[in-house]
Amino acid sequence: MVVTPLMWKSLDRYSRYFDILWKNPLEWDVKRKTFIFTPISRRLVPWMICVYGFLSIFNLTLIMLLISHLFGVAQLEFVNIVVILCFTGGAVFTTILESLLMFGGKNAAYAINSMFALAKKLCVPTIDLEITPYFDLKGVTLNLTVILLFTQPFVVYLFTMINSSFNQGIPTPGFTG
Repeated sequence: MVVTPLMWKSLDRYSRYFDILWKNPLEWDVKRKTFIFTPISRRLVPWMICVYGFLSIFNLTLIMLLISHLFGVAQLEFVNIVVILCFTGGAVFTTILESLLMFGGKNAAYAINSMFALAKKLCVPTIDLEITPYFDLKGVTLNLTVILLFTQPFVVYLFTMINSSFNQGIPTPGFTG
């Protein structure tokens, strides 16, 4: 795999957009073009609260919904059960990945930085080239992923507001009690 300038821009854009949030265990340094590992400290407390606190509450809520359906307290349609299972799987996967990042992030940062250094030594003209001679699908995909991840909370908020304004006064089916 060749690292293209568009891929560097994707990492720079990700770092710039999400810099306003809390510190993560593994962050991209734009100036040095390296990953930096932040060990467990006070700076990671908001990140830990978000990952382990909110994701645990989210998982427990979804599991309680499934258990309540299993014991007949709530009547859920099959589509709702599938959506709940998908969200639960995604949240558990995210929790596992974030835990691996926290405990193995130093090794990951070292490995990735070493790969970048070796790639620069082996492919000097390819990495420092400003204009790629072909369509860079990987770079475009990474840039679009960063933009989509950045705009997702705003889109979900707008969708929730629009959806709640249309459903005012309409009872939600599926819950008994």
